[in-house]
Amino acid sequence: MESVKPITEPAPAKLNLALHVLGQRPDGYHDLDGMVAFAEIGDELTLSAARNDTFVVRGEFASGLDQNSEHDTGKSPGDDADNLVIKARDAFRATYPKAAPPCILLELTKNLPVAAGIGGGSADAAACLRLMGRAAIPAPGNGQLVALASRLGADVPMCLSSRPARISGIGARVQLLAGFPALYAVLINPGAKLLSKQVFACLTKRTNPPLPERPARFANGGELVGWLKEPPATTLRPLP
Repeated sequence: MESVKPITEPAPAKLNLALHVLGQRPDGYHDLDGMVAFAEIGDELTLSAARNDTFVVRGEFASGLDQNSEHDTGKSPGDDADNLVIKARDAFRATYPKAAPPCILLELTKNLPVAAGIGGGSADAAACLRLMGRAAIPAPGNGQLVALASRLGADVPMCLSSRPARISGIGARVQLLAGFPALYAVLINPGAKLLSKQVFACLTKRTNPPLPERPARFANGGELVGWLKEPPATTLRPLP
């Protein structure tokens, strides 16, 4: 590993184009039917050789990470265990102890705001799995990484591919969508955190029909505009 040059993976922002809640499970999770896409903007995670395992967070939104979030600043070893990037690293090592790279430096450039509903933590964890897979000898297959991602969180499998997809179950079942058009969007963040559990708690109905049948191929991004609605979120954080 010492001779391996640093390798970097992007962690694109996840956009929920549609998200229908079909019901709630006894374990508290919701059954979902949704459609996601990924933006060109996102965080970046770099892996390189090191004498000791080290995790560093920098970037515009690094200060927004604390021990109660899905990330932390990496400044306190005691807090690192709560970080999804660290959880991904450790889960990979536990699953592939002989193939996983030894001591590494993980450097996260946090370009995405925290608790903004764009899957930042899950995308970072997925990027870590991809990096660990690239550095592993032998490298696990994609199916093995997907199985590992499912253990880390419902959003991590969809972020592993970072491609437009139909998602179902608690979000961990992912069907990639071919022929997806480019969608130009302006993402506006008011600087206030909004946790997913707050949005779900605001739902007035938890048993809804699935998404309607979609065209085999969207002609353009305009056909997607009708999917971009999430009333509970806008109720909590109204648009100006």
